[in-house]
Amino acid sequence: SWLPVKTARAGARIFAMSAPTEGGAKRAREEESDDDMVGPAPPPPGAADDDEDEPEVGPAMPPKAKKKKTLAFEQVYLDSMPSASMYEKSYMHRNDVTCVAVTPGTDFFITGSEDGHLKFWKKRYEGIEFVKHFRSHVGPVVGLSVSADGLYCATIGHDNSAKIYDVVNFDMTLMLRLPFAPTA
Repeated sequence: SWLPVKTARAGARIFAMSAPTEGGAKRAREEESDDDMVGPAPPPPGAADDDEDEPEVGPAMPPKAKKKKTLAFEQVYLDSMPSASMYEKSYMHRNDVTCVAVTPGTDFFITGSEDGHLKFWKKRYEGIEFVKHFRSHVGPVVGLSVSADGLYCATIGHDNSAKIYDVVNFDMTLMLRLPFAPTA
């Protein structure tokens, strides 16, 4: 016959086969009691709880503000800092300028330097304005020429190349590989 057997878990039962007993097969019944529960007993209502063990509930308090460090003569440093009007962005060449050409009718002039850079400038009523920069040649710009109408510009360099630029659109239109090293 099948008999219920208590397990270690509270309230769980398994059934096992038992041998017949004297007087026939008897089914044993076990009654559940409250002392079968596993674990510590809950505290009685109204008992003092330990607040140290329980985590705090709700938003955390913001961290305390750190004290700001100040320099001994901070205002002297601030007063001696240069203003923005003292600084300007420089569009100058970083190396010696080797060639300059002025375009007729379009108010542009073009400069080339020893580091191979080519820069386009626009003449304004007051001064000049930087327009475009090209890394034209690996070596120095050896020669620079402008077309008669001022729409095209050509450069040659020691890197065996010639390059043609559209001045008004600021774009390189043609690049030629030369079988020789050009000289001006």
